[in-house]
Amino acid sequence: MTELNADTGDPSEAHNRAALQVAARRNIEQITGALSRISDGTYGACTKCHQNIPAERLEILPHAQFCVSCQAKHNG
Repeated sequence: MTELNADTGDPSEAHNRAALQVAARRNIEQITGALSRISDGTYGACTKCHQNIPAERLEILPHAQFCVSCQAKHNG
């Protein structure tokens, strides 16, 4: 993490660092959401239509909160 905090004065480095921080926060939020769904017993169910999310999808994307159909609608 110290390398991420080093200021090289290069604007592209600052942009890359900011993008990495945003991605890390998003990943933490997704994992935290999945852990919350495990705790409350709703993990594996689509948060929109409440149908089961296929195990294959959860194997690939363990933090998935939508089934494929609802995810497509969510992405618009």
